[in-house]
Amino acid sequence: MKKIGIYIKLLLLLIVFFSSVLSEEYYDLPNDKKLAYKCFYRKSYNPKIVNLIVGILSAQASLYEFFYYLKNTSNDYQADINYLKQFSLDEILVRCCGFHKIISPVDKMISTSDVNYQEDFAEYIKQGWHIDFVKPIVLNSSGRLEELTDDFINIRNFIRD
Repeated sequence: MKKIGIYIKLLLLLIVFFSSVLSEEYYDLPNDKKLAYKCFYRKSYNPKIVNLIVGILSAQASLYEFFYYLKNTSNDYQADINYLKQFSLDEILVRCCGFHKIISPVDKMISTSDVNYQEDFAEYIKQGWHIDFVKPIVLNSSGRLEELTDDFINIRNFIRD
């Protein structure tokens, strides 16, 4: 997790040093003050970089929140961690933290663990996207991690219809 923090700091520097706009007063400054002005008063207006950084920070916060909750409510934390080791980080974000993943923009495939994906992705489905539903991993009543059962999903679909 420490490496993620370093990468986020580097990405935040991208906001400062790339795709920046300088105000008109920059051009009126003497040459010896322009460098200092560039370093301290630049502002980025590139929404793609800002959205990328916000997304990374959101993923990091969701992971911390999930593991904090797991640590405080699990009956066997080490067994739950060993269970999660079989999944990649992408799968943990999708199955445990509620994120969605675009598997292939060419084939129009989205992976999600949202049990209401028919409603939440209705616009995508109308545009020809295919939704790959994976069972979410939840903390059960006995304090252990497990995949959501088929019974819950079937009952949810029955109630919705």
